[in-house]
Amino acid sequence: MTTRKRKPYQERRQELMAAAAKLFAERGYDATRVSDIVAAVGVSQATFFWYFPTKEHVLVAMMEEMVEELLRLAAEMRRMGLSARERIVALVAKTFDLFVPRLELVELFHRRLPAEELYRVQSGILSRLLDSLAGIIAEGVARGEIEAPSPDITALLIVQMIHGASEATILPAAAENQATLDSVLAASQHLIAKALAPLPAESS
Repeated sequence: MTTRKRKPYQERRQELMAAAAKLFAERGYDATRVSDIVAAVGVSQATFFWYFPTKEHVLVAMMEEMVEELLRLAAEMRRMGLSARERIVALVAKTFDLFVPRLELVELFHRRLPAEELYRVQSGILSRLLDSLAGIIAEGVARGEIEAPSPDITALLIVQMIHGASEATILPAAAENQATLDSVLAASQHLIAKALAPLPAESS
């Protein structure tokens, strides 16, 4: 009798998330059952609930994974020695790349989670993103690369600008129109680059 080898926790979790994302895209969230997800991976429903308390928590994991990818990119760019402005502009582009194709999942995330749970999860996700962004801005200020009276508030304004754009009608429409999306991204990056430009040196 052969014993089935158990996969590492994170590997199995990623498999379930990938299968769920594929099925959500193909069938829609409501039409996808937990039994469909586990069948696609070849595990039991008990295994699914070991990783995710509910189907809604797969959405939570997807949102958290996207933020983790942003944080990994931020760390990699720091190691590469890019300037603070270059890192922030690149992070804005990556945010659009990650979230725009998944606008439907982001909307489901907001609609399906109970209000208290949504607030708790969003607060945790946003705090990590804001801390990272504020740290980049503070570094840029210390090096004289950018001007920002308050790194924390500046980080919050940047995140809120992106969040506001994602909820406006422009981005859902832009998701179907690459030229429009490119224009939105270019305008966002231009505004941020200008806003974080160092003040001109005063003439003596």
